[in-house]
Amino acid sequence: GGKLTTFMVMAKELIDYLVKHYPKLFKPKSYNNLAPVCNEVEIEDLESMQAYLHQKFPTYKPETLEYLIQRYGTETGRILLLQHHYFPDMMGEITGLDSEMPLQTIEIVYTVLYEMTLTLNDLMTRRYRILLKDIHQGQKAVHEIAELMGKILKGLLSWSDEIMNQWTEEQVNQYM
Repeated sequence: GGKLTTFMVMAKELIDYLVKHYPKLFKPKSYNNLAPVCNEVEIEDLESMQAYLHQKFPTYKPETLEYLIQRYGTETGRILLLQHHYFPDMMGEITGLDSEMPLQTIEIVYTVLYEMTLTLNDLMTRRYRILLKDIHQGQKAVHEIAELMGKILKGLLSWSDEIMNQWTEEQVNQYM
């Protein structure tokens, strides 16, 4: 598996290889018009973006905004709007994680809605690498994250409470 940006890079490398090694079959073309590979914020833009977002969303601490900007780049605005307009009660950090590995509750919402994260293992291992960094820390937060994911998926997929609870239990059991 891999994210779309990884596939874009892999595709460009494959095209470059084919053009170089099989010039009779593959004609060189300009591939400079490809979409940017990432949405990272340039270092010199960090302060101005943080100031702008702090003005629009004053309830967030500057260090939280900086953390979100460093992790999500230009998508930070989308995350904050999502939280502000649709999930106002999703403010704060996931409990059971230390300060070196913070995770905002709205990040879970964003990851499920925009990155199509559908399993706890995908979120905990691939997206945030919580399990890979500290297995005990992941175990402390697994129930809260699974329950939050279950609620989001329930709304998206019109699950009953029974299906949501069953999914949550299965995810926790697979993770542990």
